[in-house]
Amino acid sequence: MKMQLPVLFVLVFYLLINSSCTSKKGGICDASPKGDVILNVFMKHEQHSVGNLKTYRDTVYVKYNTTISPGTHPSDYDAAFIGEWPGDSVYIPNLSCGNYFIYDVGFDNIHSHHATGGMLLVVKDNAGVLNITVPAIE
Repeated sequence: MKMQLPVLFVLVFYLLINSSCTSKKGGICDASPKGDVILNVFMKHEQHSVGNLKTYRDTVYVKYNTTISPGTHPSDYDAAFIGEWPGDSVYIPNLSCGNYFIYDVGFDNIHSHHATGGMLLVVKDNAGVLNITVPAIE
């Protein structure tokens, strides 16, 4: 009986750890638009926010299940989300746990030029709200 208790504890602990990410394939999270994670994407260029303009909204492109950048062409991404005006972020609903590449395109109103930026995002939970800031370059 003494040996069964530690084995049972390890089994329960393993199940609890791995149940936080419900969209798994073979124990690995499968990034998809079928979860309950809400992502708010902010863009920052040279210490100031790049917000949505009335005539030019930020656009965030999302690639599911990747750990590298697919590039800068919109057709290389799985989904696109457009920011609301007025506002300084792009709202992305229904993500699941997994690996994503986020590519943000906006207009830097202070320097009067386009700004782009990208980053890898690893979502570990299958519910909640994440706020991320994408650093932009010219």
